[in-house]
Amino acid sequence: YLEGGFELADIPVEANFDQTMGNLPFDDAVELFPQSLDGFWTEVGDNEGVQAPTFDLVPASVGECTVSDEVYVVICADAGQLVYHDDLEDLHNAGGDFGPGLVVSEAYAAAVADSFGFADETETLVCLSGAWAGRAFESRDNVLSLSAGDLDEAVATIIALSSGGGDAFDQVTAFRTGFFEGYTSCI
Repeated sequence: YLEGGFELADIPVEANFDQTMGNLPFDDAVELFPQSLDGFWTEVGDNEGVQAPTFDLVPASVGECTVSDEVYVVICADAGQLVYHDDLEDLHNAGGDFGPGLVVSEAYAAAVADSFGFADETETLVCLSGAWAGRAFESRDNVLSLSAGDLDEAVATIIALSSGGGDAFDQVTAFRTGFFEGYTSCI
């Protein structure tokens, strides 16, 4: 490795942990991701003394905002919605269930960033998504649990979608920082 290179992570996994749980069906994922994110952001809001807004994740066919072909999820704050494009299901089918979770998490983080006074920059949003994922991985989330394969899906999604707003390696590092150190390392 080059000096200052990327560190490897050794994440302990219990012997009885089933690492091949498979993918959560898309319809279940779009129901559970917002519930998990609501819990995460409520916890962050309690710690920061700020009321966290909550959002419903809805398809473009019923959302109150228009989603362009260039994005997977758009924030429709006035309606309390994150509206997703049909391509989000394609991302799920091609790359696993946690790819869309990461995309939804970044949109959610962007939607609440202003309320919390957090920077609305790509690496900050990816870091906050890592913090949410770390909370779920450590089973501190009563809605969602993640497997080691979900982390692979997160990294693959970051790399695949990083063409704008930051270098892929910087984003993976930001995700890793949030995952291991929590949301306070992102702000």
